[in-house]
Parts: sequence; structure tokens; C-alpha cells
Amino acid sequence: MRTLMMTWATLLLLGACGGDDGSGQNTTVGAPIAPVASQPGGSDPSAAANTNTMTQPAPVTGTGGADAEAGAGGGTVGGAAAVDPMEMSTAGAGGAPATEPSTAPFALTSVVAEGEMIAAEFRCEGPSPMMQWTAGPEGTQSYAIVFKDVTPGFSEGYLHWLIYDIPAATTELPQGVELGAMPASPTGARQAPIWNGMEGYNGPCAPFGLNTYVFTLHALDVATLPEGDVEQQIASHSLGTATLMVTSMP
Repeated sequence: MRTLMMTWATLLLLGACGGDDGSGQNTTVGAPIAPVASQPGGSDPSAAANTNTMTQPAPVTGTGGADAEAGAGGGTVGGAAAVDPMEMSTAGAGGAPATEPSTAPFALTSVVAEGEMIAAEFRCEGPSPMMQWTAGPEGTQSYAIVFKDVTPGFSEGYLHWLIYDIPAATTELPQGVELGAMPASPTGARQAPIWNGMEGYNGPCAPFGLNTYVFTLHALDVATLPEGDVEQQIASHSLGTATLMVTSMP
């Protein structure tokens, strides 16, 4: 009997502290446990700390495999460097650089140097000397050469040679240009009458003293001089001149 009463008392005590909730598990009386909020990204609570973190994008590479390290205007496409528009503007058609105008001065030369005595072979009835020159200024369409005596006195102004309508592509005359209004070379050139009425070159042939003569090369803005006084037409259409001064004695 005593043992039965002790067992009953124990059961009463256990019933005051807890009991079966019907699920087969004992429940403990105490403060209720707050529900745990579910964490984004799974059951790992530490994942919540990463939900506001921006993922850094991987470095971008060009389609050719080169790193896109340069900023705007310096990137690469397909691994090839970007072309500077300023460099493109300096190229002509087909990628060839544009040609620049010649900076060489307009000059006339011959077998006789500036200020020197002309050789005897080119005096009086001798042939015309070889003449060479650099290209004329922009817009040149033909050339003319005027050869005159500039010695003060009775011979001043005597015309010894006037050849014109020399093609713009021509930059020299051979020795001994033939006489006549239309010499065979250079093609298209014409010669005007000189002091003795002939057409072509007549060398210095002063009877006495030291005389001075000047070859004047004109760059003209027309391919063919208009009809009229030839020297006046040359002066009207001249873009620039180059000269060569020589002397002569009997």
C-alpha cells in the first residue's frame, strides 16, 4: 500500500510539470519560443548577410581576345586598335597619303651660271643653250621664255628670243631649238619674231663692249596665249617669273 501511494504522488508531480501533448512527446512548461524566420537563399542563416552584395562582373575582353583595358576611344574591337579619325583624314583615296604641294623655289638654270659670260658657241648665229627649270606655282598651265639685252644704251630692250605656249609638263628645252614659228620640240610651242624679224633664238652679238642679257621664264595661267601682242599677253597672264642673267663680249 505504501509503495502504491508513493507511485501515485510521483505521477501527480509529473502531471503538474508537463505531460503528453498527444503527439507522443513530452512538453515542457516555460516561456514560448519565438518562431525563427526563414532565411533567403536556403536554411543557412549566414546567407542573409549576402543578399545585398553586388556581384562584380568579370573583365570584358574584345572579340579577338584582347583585354578591354582602354577607356572610351581607346578600346579594341576584334583585337585591332581603333583608328584615329584625324589620321584617316590625311589619307587619300585607297589609303595613300595625301600629296603635298612642292616647296621648291621657281628657278631657271642653263649651261651658263648666273652672271657668267655666255660661251662663244651660243653667240650670234649659234644654237640656243639648253634650259632647265623647276615647276611653276600652282595654276601653271604653260611657260614662256623671253631673252633680252638689258644693257643701258642703244641695244637696251633688243629681243633675242621669245618662245611661248611651252606645255606645263615640260621643264626643260634642249640645246638648239629649231627656228620657225612652230618648232618641232617642244610640241605645241610657238616662237615670236625678234629684233631681226626672225622667229627663234639669236644669240648675243654686240659689236663692242660688255653687254648684259637676261633670260626670263614666265609661268602662265593659260595653256595657249590669246592673239595679240605676245609680250603684253605674257605680262597679263604671268603667275610668276624666274630669271638668269648672263654677259657677253665680242
